[in-house]
Amino acid sequence: QKKHTFFPGPNELTQDLKAVFQRSPISHRSYEFTERLKRVKEKLRKLSGAEFVHLLSGSGTLANEAMIAQITLLNQKGLILVNGAFGERLKNQAQKWNLDFDVLEIKWGQSFNKSEIENMIQKNSYGWLLAAHGETSTGMLNDMNEIHALCKEQNIYLCLDCISSFGALPFELSNVYLATGVSGKAIGTMTGLAFVFSNHLVKESASLPAYLDIGCYADGRIPFTVSSQMLEGLEVALQAYIENDRYELLKGRYLLLQQVEEHNELEFLTSQGYPMIVTFKKKSLPKHLGDDARMSGFDLHDQSLYLKEREWVQMSIIQPNFEQSFEKFRKWLHNYIAYEKQ
Repeated sequence: QKKHTFFPGPNELTQDLKAVFQRSPISHRSYEFTERLKRVKEKLRKLSGAEFVHLLSGSGTLANEAMIAQITLLNQKGLILVNGAFGERLKNQAQKWNLDFDVLEIKWGQSFNKSEIENMIQKNSYGWLLAAHGETSTGMLNDMNEIHALCKEQNIYLCLDCISSFGALPFELSNVYLATGVSGKAIGTMTGLAFVFSNHLVKESASLPAYLDIGCYADGRIPFTVSSQMLEGLEVALQAYIENDRYELLKGRYLLLQQVEEHNELEFLTSQGYPMIVTFKKKSLPKHLGDDARMSGFDLHDQSLYLKEREWVQMSIIQPNFEQSFEKFRKWLHNYIAYEKQ
């Protein structure tokens, strides 16, 4: 039976993208590769509003590792905000780098309180603040506008994990110190290229591991091997943003998904969502929804450890055949809920 997947990655590929990965690779030292990299970087700069972008071969976790590596060079105490699994991951990564920082940790899915952050900032001499913008584990978009204003007022460097929010909706990174993104997730191509955005020219460090030192990638340098198919796939996927078509597509899909909540079929964990992924509240879920959906051909996202522990189920909207899959799932869900109520 055909599977309908609602995972937040990896992405199933469109025919255009499949064709890219069937082509022979070219050298990352070739003229063709260098010119493509320039075009891709320019598109990412326009999309983000950041002055510089550095491309690394790896996942979003690698991008965050490279961002945190740069934070170590500040030699200042910082503050990390945590309201989900990926905020916790940032905290754990920072601990491995022996950074000096405080943590403001609140209940998963809740909004940060501006006054609480302001009080912590006023009592401490923080040099940087690190947080997840799109918190994938809860489907919550953390509002960084007020936090940015506080950071600007106190001369604090704002650093953001935008792994799942970048490409999902338009926003500006022109005022952050560092931010991260990936080729997978909302952009919709193969996972494997990690981005670190900056608004300052990063210099090569004498102390950081070379692969994690984004200073090695500055000034258009290509210090290490990058897959030419990955880069071409990213360039193809970014075409969808020229007229904001990708943003409009994801927004429309999110509105479709909201119908599930409006008709009291399932309830969102947070009202502060964004068009990439939704977490459903435990109390609104039939006991074995994830397992039963899977046996009926619908792969919902519920196998990550943090989801299993909380008995949460998620649905992502980034897969290429979402509309058709969602229509079939909606019909199945209607019958399933009716059966469960008997």
